[in-house]
Amino acid sequence: MTEKDHRKRLLKIWFFGFLGLFAIIGSLNLWKLFRLMRDGVPTSLIIRAVDSDRRQTLHYSYVVDQVSYEGEDAGIGAGEGAGAEVQVKVGDRLQGYALLSDPSVSCIGEPGPQLRHEAGLAFLVALLVPGLVTLRASRRYKKWLKKQSGGEIRGA
Repeated sequence: MTEKDHRKRLLKIWFFGFLGLFAIIGSLNLWKLFRLMRDGVPTSLIIRAVDSDRRQTLHYSYVVDQVSYEGEDAGIGAGEGAGAEVQVKVGDRLQGYALLSDPSVSCIGEPGPQLRHEAGLAFLVALLVPGLVTLRASRRYKKWLKKQSGGEIRGA
C-alpha cells in the first residue's frame, strides 16, 4: 500500500468515525432540543425536587392542555448561564418549553441556546476523538511499515 492509499484510508476512517460519533452523541439530546426549538411552546415549570447527586438534576412538573406532566433536566439550560451556579429551590417557577404534539418532551429554559451549546460540544468531540484515533493508527502503521521494510518507508 502506498502512502497516498494509506492517507485515503485514514481519511475515510476519520470521516466515518466523525459521522458515527456525531450521530450517536446527537441522538442523545440534540434531536429533542431541535424539536423544542422549532415546535415547542413556552410553559411554566414548577420545581418538585433537586437531585444534587446527579449533576443538579431538576425534577419538575408542568401543564399542557390541562394535563399535568413531569420531567427532569440537568440543571438550568446552557444558554442561561452555562457554568454559572444558579440556586433553585423546590417550589420555584421556571420558564420551560414543551411540545404540543408530544407534551412529555420538555426542557428547562430556551432550547435554542442549549441546542447551540450541545451541538458545539458534540461537534468538537466528534471531530477530535476520531482524529486522535486515526493519528494513533497512522503512527502505529508507519512504525510497523518501517519495521517490515528494514527502516525505509516508500512514498513518505
